[in-house]
Amino acid sequence: MKQLLILVALFLISNSLFAQESSINTFRSDECKFSAQFPEEPIIRKDSVQAQGNLLKITEYIAFSESGVNYSVTCNDFPMGKMLNSKSAILNTLNNGVTPRIGGEIQQIEEFEISDYHGISYIEESTQFTVYHQILLFDQKLLQIYVSGMNHDAREEAEEFYKSFEIN
Repeated sequence: MKQLLILVALFLISNSLFAQESSINTFRSDECKFSAQFPEEPIIRKDSVQAQGNLLKITEYIAFSESGVNYSVTCNDFPMGKMLNSKSAILNTLNNGVTPRIGGEIQQIEEFEISDYHGISYIEESTQFTVYHQILLFDQKLLQIYVSGMNHDAREEAEEFYKSFEIN
């Protein structure tokens, strides 16, 4: 009887672990040429804006975890990117885009690279939220990526999400 109870308990635990692992999905955007592990299939919102005589497409991918973490990738056309032909020009442009989004304070601005493309990561802290941001420029596209927790600091979730993020 004890062995049966132990087997049932092991079965339930293994199914629970498998269910948690399978809830993370690798999502691939052919349009914006990235893939990342979202906690669920992201909601996709599309829009466009007129800027300097160009119609710029904007696509936003948003997903929420059961634990209250918000994952977002916004991809928009950035034709000016073709004129940025050095790492310093790219990083200078991206640094100019580092602005508080939730009325918080910007902290820990750092450079990073993904597949030889340059980006800026930073943290924005407010009295209510901590938001982990990354901005990446590649192939005349600007990606703005962020992770934040609604009821807890989502540093670990942000680190895992950014590790899974790839340019395709």
